[in-house]
Amino acid sequence: MLLTVIPRLLLARQISVICDDGYFYLSVVEMWKQGQTDAALNYLNLNIFPFILWGLESAGLAFPWHFKIWGILISGLTVLPLFGLVRRLFNDRWATIAVLLFAMHPELVKLSVEPIRESTYWFCFILASYLLLRCATSRDNIATPIAAGLATACAILTRTEGWTLIPLACFWLFSLAPATVSRLRQTQRIVIVLAMIPLCMFAMNLTLLAEYPHWQWGRFDRVPKIVAWMQSQVSPTNNPQAKTMAAATQSRPRLSHSTTETDNSSSNLKSIEKRADEKAIWFEFLNKFSESYEYFNLVLLIVGLTQCHRLLRSRTYAPLLMIAAAILLAVLVLLVQHRNINGRYFLSVFIITLPIQAAGAACLIQIIQSVALPKTISHHQKLVVTATFVLSVSLIFWFEALTSRHESRVAQANLGKYLRTTFGPFEKVETDRKSGRVGFHTVGKMPNILYNTIQKKYTHPDLLILVRPVRAAHRARAHRSGLREIPLHDLPQSEFTAFVHPSRIHQNSASKAQPHIDGENGNQPDPSITGRSEVLR
Repeated sequence: MLLTVIPRLLLARQISVICDDGYFYLSVVEMWKQGQTDAALNYLNLNIFPFILWGLESAGLAFPWHFKIWGILISGLTVLPLFGLVRRLFNDRWATIAVLLFAMHPELVKLSVEPIRESTYWFCFILASYLLLRCATSRDNIATPIAAGLATACAILTRTEGWTLIPLACFWLFSLAPATVSRLRQTQRIVIVLAMIPLCMFAMNLTLLAEYPHWQWGRFDRVPKIVAWMQSQVSPTNNPQAKTMAAATQSRPRLSHSTTETDNSSSNLKSIEKRADEKAIWFEFLNKFSESYEYFNLVLLIVGLTQCHRLLRSRTYAPLLMIAAAILLAVLVLLVQHRNINGRYFLSVFIITLPIQAAGAACLIQIIQSVALPKTISHHQKLVVTATFVLSVSLIFWFEALTSRHESRVAQANLGKYLRTTFGPFEKVETDRKSGRVGFHTVGKMPNILYNTIQKKYTHPDLLILVRPVRAAHRARAHRSGLREIPLHDLPQSEFTAFVHPSRIHQNSASKAQPHIDGENGNQPDPSITGRSEVLR
């Protein structure tokens, strides 16, 4: 656990500005505080994470340390059920290696210090998997299925992927029960586990949503999209777009020979463009996958697959791999639909495949001990060499995590401070979603964030911060509030623009020097980085 906590604490001290999604979750917390239930439910629907952040704000720590401490602690606690799960699936040795791989992975280290829900979800998912497996393979009392159901409900109420635990629970509890456990007892355990999910949602509706007129049962908006995409791939004739194109083709008049040749060349060009687009999608998918996994872990995964391919068909581990395959399919669908994905979507698959990577690491360690070391070396000396190898890999990974820089984040925070000192102070600040960080550091608290649709309630803000290019609806909102755009040469970054009252521009236009934008450690940031958006938000 210390190997998990220590590098995360060191990284938390270095990062002073949180990621974009962190500000988004904080804005959802502000919506709950202000009673804007519809807006809060618009994206996350029924979710426990904003309420966790809300409770952490009362801890009395300086921003954003109360959120960082939660991510560090929950990551440290995750190694306990992870060790128990891999131990029950395979053996103690693989469980120990899996915990080390979890503790050292740089992407997991980076995300655990951000106020986002990934670390909380991984803890809930691994804990639920461990408890479900224990419930299926042992004769524990009723407390185990109750705890398994609560952990499953928490995973579902944190991320949509948590719903994959339901088929896992049903399969494990029916197929892995000892021969001494009756079918009636198996059914009772499944009923208890599944009953805890609607009970938790029912409790949230009666407490946290007591004044809200509608019942909320989770987020299912992505399921129809995935089903529709799968149907279009299996049977293109069922695709509404394909039917429309086919009907239009049939209704066309018969063309001359020259026109037909032109259409053939056009269709060939479209076919080439389609293949190029598909190739680009697969390249992006594999690129994000490899970046999230790290190449060292990919090598361990490949080696592990050659060592434990028979175990992959077992009734215990195969269902988890099916969940990983379902997640990969969902990520691919999102990439096809939106042409952009976040690399952290793959980290749930990374965690599920940790036992395979552990098998690969055990194989490599055995090769090192048998080939690279002399046969006369003692067992104690072999352990020292192995520990040195593991420590070296850990230090390399931790160095990668601890040396990560976020110059664009710091530049945006300094832009907010510049707006406050040059044109402020401000009381009411509005931003779009990508400008939330700038607005936070302008007013010292979460601004009112305008999401995909323009809000009908006009609050007449003192400052409106937007990312370029500015949407026409946002520009109209600024003019309706009597705001004027700040000249571009008055802003340190051309990525954003801001609208303020004309009087503030006239009062502060006289020889206002631009502030010195410090890097994260007091160094001047790379201008090629500060002028563009981050790859990993």
